[in-house]
Amino acid sequence: MLVKKMFAVLGLLVITACAAQANDLFRTNSIIYDKTQSPFSDYFDGRFKPVKTGEAKCTNYFYIVSLGDCSIKTAMEDAGITRINSIDRIDKSILFYHKVTILVHGE
Repeated sequence: MLVKKMFAVLGLLVITACAAQANDLFRTNSIIYDKTQSPFSDYFDGRFKPVKTGEAKCTNYFYIVSLGDCSIKTAMEDAGITRINSIDRIDKSILFYHKVTILVHGE
């Protein structure tokens, strides 16, 4: 009986985790391990060569607690960027740990 309850709770957690990630455009939604890098936005000025890269990070534990600041503004301030060329997003997930890094490229 205890084993059935444990599997039921685990199943609900997995379904909740997948539903929480389903709204991201480029997410691959792996449950056990995931490490991907994808373009976050292509709507910036691509006419110049990026010379600086800033990053901002945030972390989520058990899909319950999220910490950090992964905003574009924070990544721009990290490298002193005033004009954005492109933005990338790196996702790394291992079971119930998820880390997002936003990379802003510009000058």
